[in-house]
Amino acid sequence: MLLKNNMLGQPLGGGLILGKPRDFRLTVDTTGSIDPIFTAASLADEDFVWTKPDGSTFIRKAPANADFDSTGEYVLRCTDWTGITSFSMFGDLVSGDVSKWGFLLPFLTGSFNSASTNISGDISAWDLSNLTISFSCASTNVDYDSIGSGFSTVTNAITISMQGCGMSSTQVDNMLIDCDASSVADWGNKVINVSGTNTAPGVTGLAAETSLESKNAIVTITGE
Repeated sequence: MLLKNNMLGQPLGGGLILGKPRDFRLTVDTTGSIDPIFTAASLADEDFVWTKPDGSTFIRKAPANADFDSTGEYVLRCTDWTGITSFSMFGDLVSGDVSKWGFLLPFLTGSFNSASTNISGDISAWDLSNLTISFSCASTNVDYDSIGSGFSTVTNAITISMQGCGMSSTQVDNMLIDCDASSVADWGNKVINVSGTNTAPGVTGLAAETSLESKNAIVTITGE
């Protein structure tokens, strides 16, 4: 199953959350395996309504592979996005620009994991302030194009896995600078991994790495 995601489509009457699109959209190009899992203890399956390309629906917060049995666009509507605490979706069959997934991040109090070789998009504007466990976009094609948001919003020591993303030296610098600019004073030996296919950081990135290590972060970069 090859997927592309697009969360900029017209809302299905569900309105907006903080001015952001409420609908979560996936376009399935080839049927097969997909595992989007929403952790939401306060919500039931009935709170997650998926609309298939043919207009039929199914309800599930952890869909089964068999639910995605045709190609085309799938639209998820949730009755309360704020009830979701963690999100995970893995597999190299998922593709597309995930930058608009950021509307979900402020509500997550656990983890965000979307390790997939084909997703892309700039994630530097995401609000990660409430995550308490981990963040991973490892082995993807995501970018980190600016500073001042993203990892600078982190308030808890979390494990950060961004290795193998093919990021430029400037993007790695931006990420390390933002991690260092966060309010986390003690990273408690949590790992910040930006190694693999990412380019080695430049002078400013190396300075941020040194500062992060002084705050008990374990930073792994390309070339070390």
